[in-house]
Amino acid sequence: SSIYDSTVRILDPDTGKPLRAFSGRYPADTPDLLKHRSDTFAQGNAFLHSTVLADGGAGVLRVLCGSNWNQICMNNVVSGSALWCRDIGPGGSRSKLGEYIPGAALSDLDDDGIADAAAGFGNGWVTSLSGRDGHQLWASRLPGPVRCFTGAGTTGTFLAGCDDGTWVQLDRHGTITHRRKLKGTPAMCSRILTKELASGTWITANTSGRLMTLRPGSTDARWSFALPEMPLELHCQAD
Repeated sequence: SSIYDSTVRILDPDTGKPLRAFSGRYPADTPDLLKHRSDTFAQGNAFLHSTVLADGGAGVLRVLCGSNWNQICMNNVVSGSALWCRDIGPGGSRSKLGEYIPGAALSDLDDDGIADAAAGFGNGWVTSLSGRDGHQLWASRLPGPVRCFTGAGTTGTFLAGCDDGTWVQLDRHGTITHRRKLKGTPAMCSRILTKELASGTWITANTSGRLMTLRPGSTDARWSFALPEMPLELHCQAD
């Protein structure tokens, strides 16, 4: 019965007081017939990413996953105006929109100076959209449903953990470059900045209680650690 509000609120970093808020997802010139998603949704999740717009201004990209639809939208942070909004389903299809999105990441994939979005889906697809206007750049099918998904900053490399235990790396074109299958279902993956690598490194965890770090471009783990007892929830602070 929970209802989630897709409103974005900008807070003062010193006081925590709200400075402004916006919820609109459709550009002003969108026909009413196409404004078919409400500003609230049930049984879903959402991701927010700050980005730079084509005019150099600040933008916020929203990845919204409802019980029967998904959307990725871009807003201007200062004015709150919606720049573009796309319904998106597995593989870019609109026929089945209600797929769980376990993660999303940003990177400039088409070299236009604007960060693009890539998202993993619960049925095994990873799809990328242009940050400039929201059109689809590519869609790739993975070995199984995606349980966690993250990126590696400006390098355009992505990591996905599939439910059969396979960790998959994709390049900026959506091509699978590395894969490694391990015991246990992936539960979490996140990017951590390091001094050695500009792209950072990934820390991962699975349901068997195994923590492991992976480097972009390699299937070898930097280190691995077994937890004596798997916590109910496992979170990681990323950049």
